Amino acid sequence: MTIQPISHSERHPSCRYLKGEPRRPRLVSAPEVMNGMTALSHTLLRERRLLELLTYRLETQHQLLSSGQARWISFAAREIEQVLDELGHTELERAVQVSDLAERLGLPDEPSLAEIVDKAAPPWRDILAEHRTALRRATVEIDKLSSANRGLLEAAYLASAASVATAEASHT
Repeated sequence: MTIQPISHSERHPSCRYLKGEPRRPRLVSAPEVMNGMTALSHTLLRERRLLELLTYRLETQHQLLSSGQARWISFAAREIEQVLDELGHTELERAVQVSDLAERLGLPDEPSLAEIVDKAAPPWRDILAEHRTALRRATVEIDKLSSANRGLLEAAYLASAASVATAEASHT
């Protein structure tokens, strides 16, 4: 049995358009679009604040790892996980808002923030572009810190393993 794709003419009108397929903008009032942009901007701001908090927590973890204060490492890791969990919830909220705005602006499903910026009218174009730039900057910084922390954690693990091996060898 083979599955055949459904053609455009066979698709029920209430079905979502396929990703990448252009859709006609839904007739909406300017306040609806403005409310959607405002909600998205607030969510992006919350995401930026969470990324700043994540950066702080990663820097704290980095200092702990660098100074050899292993007693607090698990606490720092739990705090990082909490921020990542909250970021996940915020990203889900953002995805819902972006989907709603995409429909209002006639964009395909799941547009990038850059696509929304291009379609947005002033002053939202500048506001969303600023959010996008700040989010990209924060992501780069977090990637660097995460990589550095991973390196320190691996070095600490190898040092611990070598120490245990030495202790076991001296007892035999």
